Amino acid sequence: MRKFITISKSQLCRAHNVTLPHAHHTVPRYSQSYQEALLTFVSSQIRSVLQTIGACLMAVVNGIGSILQAIIAGIVSLFDIIISCLTCGRGGGRRHGRSAV
Repeated sequence: MRKFITISKSQLCRAHNVTLPHAHHTVPRYSQSYQEALLTFVSSQIRSVLQTIGACLMAVVNGIGSILQAIIAGIVSLFDIIISCLTCGRGGGRRHGRSAV
């Protein structure tokens, strides 16, 4: 039969040379420079994520703009063809007739 040994936290801490904070002790805080470096790192990561999202949105907007530009150019060309057919190819420009000399 196995026997279990019970060890208290204080005995375990003494065995591993560790001290636990007591109620009247304050937990050690990070230094100010470490906190500033961590804050700078986190803010730069957030900035990078927002820049990436902005770049993606701008790419989508540019794509939509290019599609609309192509559609409008197609419509303009279609109207140009219709007007050219209705005016027999003489859209008010030079006359193609012969000059009498």
